[in-house]
Amino acid sequence: MNPNRAIEISIQLAFVLLVAIVAFTSGGLLDTGDGIAHYQIARFSWSHPELFLHHWGKPLFTLLSSPFAQIGFNGMITFNLICAALTGYYLLKLSKSFSIERAWVALLCLF
Repeated sequence: MNPNRAIEISIQLAFVLLVAIVAFTSGGLLDTGDGIAHYQIARFSWSHPELFLHHWGKPLFTLLSSPFAQIGFNGMITFNLICAALTGYYLLKLSKSFSIERAWVALLCLF
């Protein structure tokens, strides 16, 4: 395995694990502002379908996050972790397409 690839994977896994530990063991909410509103819109969108088109809820976000929101707030945390991991993955791919030698540094800026 390429040494840079091992660094990239290690950094991404470390950050996702760190955020997961903080998010799931925290007694409070990490996002007390819009996060609660987005969670509520996604959570109740199945019983109130008009919420899928709600401007504040961001329709694409509501569509993608609503299955996770049915699990509860921890489901939303899981959804956000998946989004963060995918963002890191595609950031690395983009960095490599620009032939950036140490693309893993971009991950440090992301998280």
